Amino acid sequence: MDEQLKKHGLHIGDDDRVCWNDDNKEHPRNWSLFAKTYNNANIIWLEFFMTAVSTAGVRYPSMARLDSTHDLNRLRQQTQLEQNMGSARL
Repeated sequence: MDEQLKKHGLHIGDDDRVCWNDDNKEHPRNWSLFAKTYNNANIIWLEFFMTAVSTAGVRYPSMARLDSTHDLNRLRQQTQLEQNMGSARL
């Protein structure tokens, strides 16, 4: 097992947890500034997008003039299902 960990730039720490080696290029602390910026920008964009979609899903029933509780519940379930499917695809 130690050979496999070394192969991937990992080691077992003093507290029996798997840890990154300090010189491992795959460790997030050792990423380039571009990679860190790109990953953070993607996370921020996805958080913004999901918030916008979630907000639009709540406002949509009043714009669509849905009056019955059944229609509202069905629309909310559909919106949540679409969000979950979109998240799973990412």
